[in-house]
Amino acid sequence: MIVDLYIVPALGHRQARKLRPADIENALSQWMSGARKDGEKGHLSQRTVKHLVDTLRTICRWAVRMGILVRNPVDAIESPKVDRREMRALDPAGVAELLRAVSGGELEAPVAVAVGTGLRRGELLGLRWPDVDFEGGRLTVRRSVETVNGITRAKPPKTLVWYAGAGVGGRSQDRLDSARSLHDCDDCKHVRPRDRRARA
Repeated sequence: MIVDLYIVPALGHRQARKLRPADIENALSQWMSGARKDGEKGHLSQRTVKHLVDTLRTICRWAVRMGILVRNPVDAIESPKVDRREMRALDPAGVAELLRAVSGGELEAPVAVAVGTGLRRGELLGLRWPDVDFEGGRLTVRRSVETVNGITRAKPPKTLVWYAGAGVGGRSQDRLDSARSLHDCDDCKHVRPRDRRARA
């Protein structure tokens, strides 16, 4: 996706053997200061720009192996530095406060599962009822949901992952049971309760 959105528009007009570090520097400047092309506002983050440079380096490395390029022009480019931010996690008191805040609402089940398993947002949104094993107390991550250019789509995860134990059992499982009872699950859609207002 990033290749089509950023690398091809910036460098696709250049023949591979004529690609120079200066061309890549110009593309890097465009990526850092230009508008995003994925429908989001603002500029690309330093991390995303670094990912673009790393992706281009991998492409050119392959071209060198294939004899298309004599050398890798990206090796002359200094990748953007990414500041590593310390991850902030909720302590037990913060988790309890979060669960109290969503208690009784439609976010209760997904938040409880997220807290118990550490699922990413896209993985959580991609869950379907068949992915939840109520008897065995576990769930399987078979897809992830993402939105690009205003279009939401499901994609397979990098690896098939399943979670078992406290993250799915106990109170989390009780919340999932309650959510399923609120949802007309004839066609087994995503794991979320149906809007209660629609039942009135």
